[in-house]
Amino acid sequence: MAIPPLNRQNVEQALELLAAQLDQIAEGPHNSTTYDLLWNGLRFPPKVAISKAVELQHGYLFPESEFSGGEDPGHANDVLRELGFEIVPKGDIAPALPLKLHERYAAKKSTPR
Repeated sequence: MAIPPLNRQNVEQALELLAAQLDQIAEGPHNSTTYDLLWNGLRFPPKVAISKAVELQHGYLFPESEFSGGEDPGHANDVLRELGFEIVPKGDIAPALPLKLHERYAAKKSTPR
């Protein structure tokens, strides 16, 4: 089924409501498998965000099983990107620094020429 038209305001409202439930979502069957919607430093399953936004904007339940969360036009990730949201690969976080905790490091001194 096609995702009904959404506006950014309703998606943001859905994200605000879902933020308090992120721990339960991450541990349950609604967690995303490949991509996350990154908003205000939090990661949301894109399909959960779409489902809640449709409920808020259109007033009916829109189960996640009724639409695709993929990259193709009209799918969840594409719809969210079109609204200006950032979609990132699962686990795509800032690279870890190759430094060890409680180690001492010194700046490399340059030699005069």
